[in-house]
Amino acid sequence: LGYLVQMDDLSKQRGDRAAHLLLALAHPARIRLVQLLAQSGEGTLTMLAPLVRLDMPSVSRHLRQLVGQGLLEPRRQGKQIYYRLANDVATDVLRLLLSSRLVEPHTPPATRAQP
Repeated sequence: LGYLVQMDDLSKQRGDRAAHLLLALAHPARIRLVQLLAQSGEGTLTMLAPLVRLDMPSVSRHLRQLVGQGLLEPRRQGKQIYYRLANDVATDVLRLLLSSRLVEPHTPPATRAQP
C-alpha cells in the first residue's frame, strides 16, 4: 500500500491531541461554557449553570471534562472554584468552526416536481 502516507510519532501525537480537543468541545453546553468564559474571564459553577440552562451536576461534569483536557484552569477561593480558560486553544478552535460553512443550517436540495 505505497500510496498511504506514513505518519511519524509526532504527527500521531498531534492527531490524537486534536481528536481529544474536538471530543472535549463536542457538546453544545461545553461550547457555551467556553464562550461564556471567553467573554467573562472566569466564573463559578453557580454563576455558569443558569447561563447554560442545565442543572449544576451536569455543568460540573462538563467543567471537569474541560479541565481534564487542559482547556480550563480551576482556581479555589474559599469554598468556591472559579474556572477560566487555560489558553486560547478552545476559543481558536471554536472561532474557526463557527466561522466556517460547516455549521450553517443544512437545507436539503430542492427536488424537482414530477410531471
